[in-house]
Amino acid sequence: MNIAQANRNKMMVRFISNRGFTLIELIMTIVIGGVIALAVSPLLSQGFSAYFASTIQADMDSQAKLAMERMSREIRQIQDPPSQIYSMQSDRLSFFLTGVGTITYRRSTTSPNTLVRIESNDSDVLATDVSRLSFRYLDYLQNPVFDPGSVKVVEIQFALKYNQAGGIFSRTFRSMVFLRNAT
Repeated sequence: MNIAQANRNKMMVRFISNRGFTLIELIMTIVIGGVIALAVSPLLSQGFSAYFASTIQADMDSQAKLAMERMSREIRQIQDPPSQIYSMQSDRLSFFLTGVGTITYRRSTTSPNTLVRIESNDSDVLATDVSRLSFRYLDYLQNPVFDPGSVKVVEIQFALKYNQAGGIFSRTFRSMVFLRNAT
C-alpha cells in the first residue's frame, strides 16, 4: 500500500464519520423529546398555577391590610359617637371627624365589587373584588347596639373574591375597632 492510498483511506473514514444523522435518528430524537415534554408539562403547569395562586393571595392580603388599616385608624378616632356617627347600617358607616369632615365607607354604587372611602364628594378606592362588606356595632361586652350613643366597638368584615381561569380565590377579613374616646 502506498502513501497515496493510505491518505485516501483516511479521508474516506473521516468523510463517513462526519456525514451527520440519518432521518430515522432525527425522527426518534423528536419523538423521545416529545414524550419527555409530555411527561414534564403537568409538573410545570402545577408549578405555574401555584405561583399565580400565591401571587393573587399576596395581592388580596396586601389590599385587605391597607383597607382595614385605613378604616380602623379613622373609625378609632370617633370621639363622641352620638354626635359623630351619622349612619350606622350593616353595609355602610358614615361619621364625622374633626378636621377631616364626613367620611363614609361602603361598596361603590357604580361598581359594587369595590370598597370605597368617600370624603365630602371625593371617592377613594380601598379594595377591589369585594364580594361582601358588613359592619356590626357593639358595646364593650360585644352586644349589638342600634343607637349611635351606645357604640363602643365597630366590627368590620369584608370578603375579597378573585376569579381566574384556575379557579375562584376568596378570603374573608375581620377586625374589631374599639373607639378610642367613647365613654
